[in-house]
Amino acid sequence: MKTVKYPQKLNVYFRNGEIRKIHVEEYITLDSIVKVADFLNEEEQSILFSFIHSRLNVQLDLTGVSSHIVLQFDGKMQFEGASLSLGNPEGTFGIQVQARHVLILPFDRDFKIEAVISFEIDQSEKTRGEIFVEGLKRLPFTHPSERKEKGFIILRGK
Repeated sequence: MKTVKYPQKLNVYFRNGEIRKIHVEEYITLDSIVKVADFLNEEEQSILFSFIHSRLNVQLDLTGVSSHIVLQFDGKMQFEGASLSLGNPEGTFGIQVQARHVLILPFDRDFKIEAVISFEIDQSEKTRGEIFVEGLKRLPFTHPSERKEKGFIILRGK
Protein backbone atom coordinates (compact mmCIF):
# COMPACT_ATOMS: atom_id res chain seq x y z
CA MET A 1 0.00 0.00 0.00
CA LYS A 2 1.27 3.42 -0.81
CA THR A 3 0.87 6.30 1.60
CA VAL A 4 -2.52 7.98 1.22
CA LYS A 5 -3.27 11.60 2.04
CA TYR A 6 -6.47 13.17 3.38
CA PRO A 7 -7.20 16.73 4.46
CA GLN A 8 -8.59 16.52 7.99
CA LYS A 9 -10.05 18.71 10.69
CA LEU A 10 -8.91 17.64 14.14
CA ASN A 11 -10.25 18.46 17.57
CA VAL A 12 -7.41 18.46 20.11
CA TYR A 13 -8.64 18.15 23.70
CA PHE A 14 -6.93 19.68 26.75
CA ARG A 15 -7.27 18.99 30.49
CA ASN A 16 -8.89 22.36 31.15
CA GLY A 17 -11.76 21.53 28.75
CA GLU A 18 -10.36 23.59 25.88
CA ILE A 19 -10.81 22.18 22.38
CA ARG A 20 -8.47 23.43 19.67
CA LYS A 21 -9.54 22.88 16.06
CA ILE A 22 -6.63 22.23 13.71
CA HIS A 23 -6.58 21.69 9.94
CA VAL A 24 -3.98 19.09 8.92
CA GLU A 25 -2.98 16.84 6.08
CA GLU A 26 -3.21 13.24 7.30
CA TYR A 27 -0.89 10.61 5.85
CA ILE A 28 -1.97 7.00 6.40
CA THR A 29 1.05 4.77 5.89
CA LEU A 30 2.57 1.35 6.39
CA ASP A 31 6.04 2.92 6.54
CA SER A 32 8.01 2.60 9.78
CA ILE A 33 10.72 5.06 8.72
CA VAL A 34 9.46 8.51 7.74
CA LYS A 35 11.45 11.49 6.49
CA VAL A 36 9.17 14.24 7.81
CA ALA A 37 10.70 17.03 5.69
CA ASP A 38 9.36 15.27 2.57
CA PHE A 39 5.80 15.97 3.80
CA LEU A 40 6.17 19.54 5.08
CA ASN A 41 6.02 22.56 2.78
CA GLU A 42 4.92 26.18 2.99
CA GLU A 43 1.21 25.30 2.73
CA GLU A 44 1.37 22.17 4.88
CA GLN A 45 2.97 22.94 8.23
CA SER A 46 0.55 20.82 10.31
CA ILE A 47 0.52 17.12 9.50
CA LEU A 48 -0.77 13.91 11.05
CA PHE A 49 0.83 10.53 10.43
CA SER A 50 -1.36 7.48 11.07
CA PHE A 51 0.68 4.28 11.10
CA ILE A 52 -1.19 1.08 10.23
CA HIS A 53 1.68 -1.41 10.36
CA SER A 54 2.22 -3.94 13.16
CA ARG A 55 5.73 -2.82 14.10
CA LEU A 56 6.40 -1.51 17.59
CA ASN A 57 8.63 1.46 16.68
CA VAL A 58 8.56 4.25 14.13
CA GLN A 59 11.69 6.19 13.17
CA LEU A 60 10.98 9.86 12.41
CA ASP A 61 13.78 11.60 10.53
CA LEU A 62 13.38 15.26 11.49
CA THR A 63 16.40 16.48 9.54
CA GLY A 64 15.53 19.87 8.08
CA VAL A 65 12.45 20.23 10.29
CA SER A 66 12.83 23.23 12.57
CA SER A 67 10.44 24.89 15.02
CA HIS A 68 7.86 22.10 15.29
CA ILE A 69 6.10 20.20 18.07
CA VAL A 70 5.83 16.40 17.66
CA LEU A 71 2.83 15.01 19.58
CA GLN A 72 2.47 11.24 19.96
CA PHE A 73 -0.84 9.39 20.40
CA ASP A 74 -1.81 5.74 20.82
CA GLY A 75 -4.29 3.81 18.66
CA LYS A 76 -7.22 5.28 20.60
CA MET A 77 -5.87 8.80 19.94
CA GLN A 78 -4.88 9.31 23.59
CA PHE A 79 -1.82 11.48 24.25
CA GLU A 80 1.39 9.55 24.98
CA GLY A 81 4.16 12.13 24.80
CA ALA A 82 5.80 14.95 22.91
CA SER A 83 9.12 16.02 21.44
CA LEU A 84 10.36 19.30 20.07
CA SER A 85 12.28 19.86 16.87
CA LEU A 86 13.61 23.36 17.45
CA GLY A 87 17.22 23.16 16.34
CA ASN A 88 19.21 24.09 13.30
CA PRO A 89 17.34 23.12 10.12
CA GLU A 90 20.71 22.11 8.64
CA GLY A 91 21.54 19.54 11.35
CA THR A 92 20.65 15.84 11.43
CA PHE A 93 17.98 14.89 13.94
CA GLY A 94 15.66 11.96 14.42
CA ILE A 95 13.53 10.29 17.08
CA GLN A 96 12.06 6.86 17.59
CA VAL A 97 8.47 6.66 18.84
CA GLN A 98 5.99 3.95 19.78
CA ALA A 99 2.89 5.78 18.59
CA ARG A 100 0.07 4.99 16.16
CA HIS A 101 -0.53 8.66 15.42
CA VAL A 102 2.01 11.49 15.29
CA LEU A 103 0.77 15.08 15.02
CA ILE A 104 3.38 17.61 13.89
CA LEU A 105 2.55 21.27 14.44
CA PRO A 106 4.47 24.53 14.07
CA PHE A 107 6.04 25.51 17.40
CA ASP A 108 3.82 27.86 19.42
CA ARG A 109 4.87 29.01 22.91
CA ASP A 110 1.20 29.26 23.91
CA PHE A 111 0.42 25.63 22.97
CA LYS A 112 0.12 23.81 26.31
CA ILE A 113 1.77 20.48 25.52
CA GLU A 114 1.50 19.29 29.13
CA ALA A 115 -2.31 19.71 29.06
CA VAL A 116 -3.05 17.70 25.88
CA ILE A 117 -5.15 14.59 26.54
CA SER A 118 -6.39 13.37 23.14
CA PHE A 119 -7.58 14.22 19.66
CA GLU A 120 -10.28 13.11 17.28
CA ILE A 121 -10.89 13.48 13.57
CA ASP A 122 -13.92 15.69 12.98
CA GLN A 123 -16.23 13.67 10.71
CA SER A 124 -19.16 16.12 10.90
CA GLU A 125 -18.80 17.45 7.34
CA LYS A 126 -18.09 14.10 5.65
CA THR A 127 -20.54 11.84 3.89
CA ARG A 128 -21.06 8.26 5.07
CA GLY A 129 -19.27 7.13 1.91
CA GLU A 130 -16.22 9.27 2.64
CA ILE A 131 -16.07 7.94 6.20
CA PHE A 132 -16.36 4.35 4.91
CA VAL A 133 -13.57 4.76 2.33
CA GLU A 134 -11.28 6.39 4.90
CA GLY A 135 -11.96 3.50 7.25
CA LEU A 136 -10.91 1.02 4.57
CA LYS A 137 -7.68 2.96 3.99
CA ARG A 138 -6.88 2.60 7.70
CA LEU A 139 -6.83 -1.19 7.38
CA PRO A 140 -3.54 -2.88 6.44
CA PHE A 141 -4.59 -3.87 2.90
CA THR A 142 -1.69 -4.50 0.59
CA HIS A 143 -3.08 -5.22 -2.86
CA PRO A 144 -6.17 -6.60 -4.60
CA SER A 145 -6.61 -10.34 -4.37
CA GLU A 146 -5.89 -12.44 -7.45
CA ARG A 147 -8.70 -14.85 -6.56
CA LYS A 148 -11.93 -14.83 -8.56
CA GLU A 149 -13.87 -13.45 -5.57
CA LYS A 150 -11.71 -10.31 -5.77
CA GLY A 151 -11.43 -8.49 -2.43
CA PHE A 152 -8.14 -7.75 -0.71
CA ILE A 153 -5.29 -9.67 0.84
CA ILE A 154 -4.38 -8.72 4.39
CA LEU A 155 -0.79 -9.36 5.44
CA ARG A 156 -0.44 -10.96 8.85
CA GLY A 157 2.82 -11.24 10.72
CA LYS A 158 5.06 -9.75 8.03
